[in-house]
Amino acid sequence: MKLTAKGEYALRVVLYLAAYKGKGLLKLHVISEKEGISLPYLHQLVKNLKKDKILISSRGPGGGYALAKEPKEISVFQVLVSVGESMSAYQVSLDANTDNAEAIKNLFFNIDRKTMQQLDKPISELLNG
Repeated sequence: MKLTAKGEYALRVVLYLAAYKGKGLLKLHVISEKEGISLPYLHQLVKNLKKDKILISSRGPGGGYALAKEPKEISVFQVLVSVGESMSAYQVSLDANTDNAEAIKNLFFNIDRKTMQQLDKPISELLNG
């Protein structure tokens, strides 16, 4: 699995909003400045996160963005999938039907499983270190 800039930025946005949770809505230009993400790119990201009900928004003078749920209810996996990240750690296609080929398949299956366990963690765990 390779984390793209899109995935990293989406996680940074969600983590920033998680730390701000309960303090109201936050304008995108604030997140853009604090996280160093261009505003046009940020607009693309939040569109997907909003569509998948990870974020909520409100227009107008007091408008902005916030998490749609508590940080403990949003997984790293959900955020990454929302912006189109591929979640398979490895794709193994071994044609041979030998014990060695099966051992290799099992190795990568276990790596994939452990990766998914980490991605299934709520973002609240990332906030707390």
